[in-house]
Amino acid sequence: MEDSRIAKAARSAGVERVGTRLILEPVAVRHAWQRHGPGETRSDQRPLTALDFELLPHVWRAPESVEPGEQAGDLLFRGDLLGRMVFATWQTGGRSVTLRTLYVKKKPAP
Repeated sequence: MEDSRIAKAARSAGVERVGTRLILEPVAVRHAWQRHGPGETRSDQRPLTALDFELLPHVWRAPESVEPGEQAGDLLFRGDLLGRMVFATWQTGGRSVTLRTLYVKKKPAP
């Protein structure tokens, strides 16, 4: 059963996750790769790998949290998968959502 907090956050942005299509446009993938790929400069993030892109559907289906994004109508999904803290921002609209960006935060040292 879906966590009611996650469902409520998605609905507040006008997104019903059941039956909604995910769209990965080449421009969004290039944007994420250029900003957060091998040249990642943020000290709290690690460079993206191909596996991080493969995890996107799992972050969508079973996020740890969902919050409003920086831009109106955006949703920031966080998923803890395979030892990674994956963050995906989705641009919402109608019966589809489009990837805006993707990044992976480093886990804090124990």
